[in-house]
Amino acid sequence: QWLQKMVIKQVKKFLPELAEADLNIQRTEKGKPFIVYGDSGKAVSAVHVSVSHSGGYWACVVSDRVCGLDLQEMRPAAAERLAERFFTPQEGRYIKEAGPSGFYELWTRWEALAKYTGLGFFGMSGGRPVLVDSEGRPAEQVIWDGKPVVFQKLQAPEGFMAVWCYEEAKEGEM
Repeated sequence: QWLQKMVIKQVKKFLPELAEADLNIQRTEKGKPFIVYGDSGKAVSAVHVSVSHSGGYWACVVSDRVCGLDLQEMRPAAAERLAERFFTPQEGRYIKEAGPSGFYELWTRWEALAKYTGLGFFGMSGGRPVLVDSEGRPAEQVIWDGKPVVFQKLQAPEGFMAVWCYEEAKEGEM
């Protein structure tokens, strides 16, 4: 409940003309949050949100584009074992070279993209794009459903990593 109130406050900053009392969060069947205004149940198409929490912190992105956000506490993990299970061979090579921070660079991209699509982490496991570029570095952009999706690393507390992704603007859009 408190998180919903905090997200609504962030949306209100983005759309000050809407009455805060009339903003509500609903979720798709897969859990992707969206904002509705009033009792109509219709989504406010001008605003998109993504929320993530980890290790006592939470983050929220409010955008005029479809977006996804992931915040992860970088805990010691069996990165190589998880890399073999969840990542492509190209991604696994990057993780092996970069170590735990490389694992979280790709993991946060995957989670953010899963939230962007609304499919969730396991809903994407079979058909997601490769998250490293042709030079073996974390991809700054991938194509999803024919659209370019841009990744951007965010400032996060020490010991955490945060990445958000959003649909790239079409030519002439701001």
